[in-house]
Amino acid sequence: ETDPAERMRLVREFVLTARPERAGDALTLLAPAVLAGLPGERFAPLLAPLAGGVDLRATTLRGVGHPVYQSGARVTAVYPFLPLAGAPIAATMVPHDGTCCVGVTVDPDAVTDVDGFASCLRDGFAEVLATADPPGGRSR
Repeated sequence: ETDPAERMRLVREFVLTARPERAGDALTLLAPAVLAGLPGERFAPLLAPLAGGVDLRATTLRGVGHPVYQSGARVTAVYPFLPLAGAPIAATMVPHDGTCCVGVTVDPDAVTDVDGFASCLRDGFAEVLATADPPGGRSR
């Protein structure tokens, strides 16, 4: 699909139908708390066998929807970088005070043109953002 708005609608439809039932998924609720204390370099090898054939790990973490401060300075962005855990790319999003912050971890042995990959990501985000509602208006 070449139209970004329609492509996003189709992806959303697919994700909603493919998403497993979350009720009772205690691991999903507990994992962030448990994994937060584990160093990535020790944790990633444990998950690598589970990631066989996965090209991209995409994760969204809960963020903060209001201004926060550290040592008196306002925190304007939070960029999450998770371990690859067997996948060549790990993309993680955290919504923070009205902004979605995205961190991407890449295995340079699997993604040999990291600069080209980053350029494609920027272009993709620009394409998606171009479909957003303009101030005081409506999106297409």
